Amino acid sequence: MFGLYPKFKPKMAKVFGNAGEVILNGLKSYVSEVTGKQFPQPENWFGMPDEEFEELKKMLD
Repeated sequence: MFGLYPKFKPKMAKVFGNAGEVILNGLKSYVSEVTGKQFPQPENWFGMPDEEFEELKKMLD
Protein backbone atom coordinates (compact mmCIF):
# COMPACT_ATOMS: atom_id res chain seq x y z
CA MET A 1 0.00 0.00 0.00
CA PHE A 2 2.85 2.41 0.79
CA GLY A 3 5.58 0.96 -1.41
CA LEU A 4 7.79 -0.21 1.46
CA TYR A 5 8.59 -3.52 -0.24
CA PRO A 6 9.08 -3.01 -3.98
CA LYS A 7 9.59 -6.74 -4.66
CA PHE A 8 6.38 -7.74 -2.85
CA LYS A 9 3.22 -6.59 -4.61
CA PRO A 10 0.17 -8.69 -3.75
CA LYS A 11 -2.67 -8.57 -6.28
CA MET A 12 -5.18 -7.29 -3.75
CA ALA A 13 -3.03 -4.25 -2.84
CA LYS A 14 -2.59 -0.96 -4.62
CA VAL A 15 0.43 1.27 -4.10
CA PHE A 16 -0.63 4.80 -3.16
CA GLY A 17 2.82 6.14 -2.39
CA ASN A 18 6.46 5.14 -2.44
CA ALA A 19 7.55 5.40 1.17
CA GLY A 20 10.31 2.83 0.61
CA GLU A 21 12.06 5.13 -1.86
CA VAL A 22 11.71 8.13 0.46
CA ILE A 23 13.19 6.15 3.37
CA LEU A 24 16.03 4.77 1.23
CA ASN A 25 16.93 8.24 -0.08
CA GLY A 26 16.91 9.63 3.46
CA LEU A 27 19.22 6.87 4.67
CA LYS A 28 21.58 7.43 1.75
CA SER A 29 21.74 11.16 2.51
CA TYR A 30 22.39 10.44 6.19
CA VAL A 31 25.23 8.02 5.41
CA SER A 32 26.74 10.46 2.92
CA GLU A 33 26.73 13.35 5.39
CA VAL A 34 28.10 11.25 8.27
CA THR A 35 30.90 9.71 6.21
CA GLY A 36 31.66 13.13 4.70
CA LYS A 37 31.84 14.59 8.22
CA GLN A 38 29.09 17.09 7.39
CA PHE A 39 26.80 15.73 10.11
CA PRO A 40 26.55 16.21 13.01
CA GLN A 41 27.46 19.86 13.37
CA PRO A 42 27.51 21.92 16.59
CA GLU A 43 23.89 22.97 16.07
CA ASN A 44 22.95 19.28 16.28
CA TRP A 45 24.71 18.72 19.62
CA PHE A 46 23.54 19.24 23.13
CA GLY A 47 25.43 19.40 26.36
CA MET A 48 25.06 19.87 30.07
CA PRO A 49 26.92 21.87 32.68
CA ASP A 50 29.89 20.05 34.26
CA GLU A 51 28.25 20.17 37.70
CA GLU A 52 25.14 18.46 36.39
CA PHE A 53 27.25 15.81 34.65
CA GLU A 54 29.15 15.08 37.87
CA GLU A 55 25.87 14.75 39.77
CA LEU A 56 24.58 12.33 37.13
CA LYS A 57 27.73 10.21 37.38
CA LYS A 58 27.29 9.99 41.18
CA MET A 59 23.71 8.80 40.71
CA LEU A 60 24.89 6.05 38.36
CA ASP A 61 27.52 4.64 40.74
